[in-house]
Amino acid sequence: MKNTFMQKIQGLLFAALFGLLPYTSQNLIAQQYGSPIAPEITFDKSLLEPDGTFTEQSLPKFLAKAYSEKKLLNDDFSKEVCIKAKKRGVQGSFNTVQLFEVTTTCRPGPASIYIVKEAKNGIEETINLKAIEQYPGMKELITPHVPPKGFPNVALPIAYFSYPAGYGLHYIAAMPAAKGKVLCELVVTFRDNQSPQNEERIKRAYKILGIELANFHRRFIHGDFHYFNVFYDEIGGHFTLIDNETIKKAANLMSTADDTLKLFLGLFSTSEPEARKDIIKGIDLKKWHELAFKSFIEGYISTYATSEQKQVLQDLKKMFNSDEKYPWLHIDAAKLQELRTKYINPIFDEIQKGLK
Repeated sequence: MKNTFMQKIQGLLFAALFGLLPYTSQNLIAQQYGSPIAPEITFDKSLLEPDGTFTEQSLPKFLAKAYSEKKLLNDDFSKEVCIKAKKRGVQGSFNTVQLFEVTTTCRPGPASIYIVKEAKNGIEETINLKAIEQYPGMKELITPHVPPKGFPNVALPIAYFSYPAGYGLHYIAAMPAAKGKVLCELVVTFRDNQSPQNEERIKRAYKILGIELANFHRRFIHGDFHYFNVFYDEIGGHFTLIDNETIKKAANLMSTADDTLKLFLGLFSTSEPEARKDIIKGIDLKKWHELAFKSFIEGYISTYATSEQKQVLQDLKKMFNSDEKYPWLHIDAAKLQELRTKYINPIFDEIQKGLK
């Protein structure tokens, strides 16, 4: 990944972050691409919220204006009248300023659904996402491509924009909506109705998640792998990863532990948002680990040759018992020891007995 393209991107990012480019003209970064990286669109500020964000009424006007100015070439945004925006909450995310689900019927056929979002670190995220598109092995995973069997999709924007409001520019991105529902919704459904049918749904989902994350880890690390950043298409039995800017930040990490541990230990970390932890509130922890954790680990190791599975299992067990510190992981030592002793390690030992 250390090629000329990436070096230029890193240099531009450094310049933007440390003020070597004027804030109002940061789209000069576009020289790398031959066109603005996030074309600036002048928009009627009276149509915005006081904090400079969109309303459900103003976002369709903005998208149609971007299309009319040829800064958005997708015909799904050709007319305001056929664009509908629904504002979504940003609970569970530290980084999202505004989030909308956009449905368009501008073209014949079924409606198309997109996600439009603004990140707090908008210019940095835009540059990082553009860089991620260039990573070897990434293109075939990007939505709407059908990825190789056993791999997840990665949702990346089809377009980036900026608009002036308040003290500077807001940077927003538009991307195809991920299929299915965010993983936390499936878990909450099980939490509220722990029927045998829902138990099987959890087991199936987590086994598939283990398989797809293991294959993804052969190429990349996500860096912010939690229940609000993973979408599950239950019908197709497939996952899509969102909020993927952290792939760039995690590119130099040597371990996949951050992803794997956050998925499970993150549910108990006091530093994580309440919205992430409440999804298993009321579920018996023994049952939870037997259904979700065990299925995930079985799926993960199944992607390796039979001769390698014991070692991979041992590596995962060591990972979950490591004293390594993570900035997001704040669990009382006694609680962490209880999780390991009563729930996590017995699962590892049980799986190991079944391996050849």
